[in-house]
Formats: sequence, structure tokens, C-alpha cells
Amino acid sequence: MASSGLRSPHGAFRGIVVGTSCLRGSRTDLSRALSTAPIVANLGEATDGKRAVLQLQDGTKLEGYSFGAATDVAGEVVFTTGMVGYPESLTDPSYKGQILVSTYPMVGNYGVPDRAARDANGLPTYFESERVQIEGLVAQDYSTHHSHWAATSSLGAWLKESGVPGIAGVDTRLLTKRIRDNGALLGKIIFDGGSAIARGPYVDPNRRNLVGKCPRVSRARTVLAIARVCSLLTAVSRRT
Repeated sequence: MASSGLRSPHGAFRGIVVGTSCLRGSRTDLSRALSTAPIVANLGEATDGKRAVLQLQDGTKLEGYSFGAATDVAGEVVFTTGMVGYPESLTDPSYKGQILVSTYPMVGNYGVPDRAARDANGLPTYFESERVQIEGLVAQDYSTHHSHWAATSSLGAWLKESGVPGIAGVDTRLLTKRIRDNGALLGKIIFDGGSAIARGPYVDPNRRNLVGKCPRVSRARTVLAIARVCSLLTAVSRRT
């Protein structure tokens, strides 16, 4: 017997056990196996079984499962195409005030490294700043089991610790196409339809002074980077 897993339209996983005879059989046989297989949600302990809705300003509503903090947020919905590096993306101050959509289908599979680790300059070793900067995270699938030598916690635990919501089971392909065709959209991640954020207006972070909210550590990193570039330019000019 061979085990396989296909995603259901509701963001859960359809647990299937398909025999070799079925795999060699007709498409109808395989379709029958898929339609009768039990639906098993790949939620795990990190999701708490809670549902959330990503609501866009154009009226689009996408439902998913929570794997972060269960709190309503509002911001600008943008996407990132990075296949790896979510610890860096989530702490990047340039995403301040934004709800980040990952186009890569899975997040959380290698966990989160040590938040207290520092380099020789006293800056975070694995992050772009001291804390999570995004308003919320949206993914197609969240891995409830992580594995990496540097991991000290799961992505879900980090988001909860930071008070940032994360939802999975969302059709990120549809969402990315919508953003690509219309530009960045304002949106909300909603758990409680009666909250002030859910009932209030959409929030445009571009109307706020985000530079003033930039953490000092990111400014220090920028100054350090400029100093290195200046040193390289000086060295090149001397050689030429």
C-alpha cells in the first residue's frame, strides 16, 4: 500500500491510502478513491482549530485556519516570492503595517532560530530587527512539524509570542493574482466579527509615519552596511 496526501478545497488535507492496483487503474477509479477518502485536517497543536478570515477592501473573503495569535489586524496586503527566509522577511521593517502573503506554498517547516543570538556587532544573527514587523502572515500551508539544527521554536509559537496572527489554508495563488492585477490591497484578518478592527475602516499604513517607527537596530544595520560599502569603494579607488 502507498500513502499519499492531497489538499482539499477547504485547506485541510485529504488523507488517502491508495493501492497499487488503483494507481494502475482508470482515472474513474482514482477519482472514486479521492471522493470517498476521509478528510483529515492537518492542523496540529499549533493551530488551536480556530478559523480566521482574510477580508480585502474589494469584498473578497478567504477563510483559513489560525496558526498564530488569535487577534484581529488590519493593513496593506502584499506578497513575497521568497522560497526560504521567512524569519528575515517577518522582521524586515519594510513590511511594517503590512499583511504578508507567502507565494511559496509551505511555511514553518524549518521553525525559527534563536531570537537572543547576536553577531559580533551586537545585532540579531538571524533577523532583520528585534521583533516581528508584519501585521499578519498568510500562507497556503503551515507545517506543524519543523526540523532544523538552529530552530528553537515553531513559527506558530513565535507568532503567538509576538501577538501576530497567521492563517493557512488560503488560496494564495488567487490572492497573488488579485494583488498582481490590482496592486497592493487593504485588508483585515478577522477572528471576532464584533471587534473594533472588524467593524472599523481599513487601515492604510502609507498614511502613517512608518520611518519614525523603524527600530533602532535596523538603523544600526543600515549604517553598518553603508560603512562597509564606503570601505569597499575606498579600497577600489586606491587600487585604480
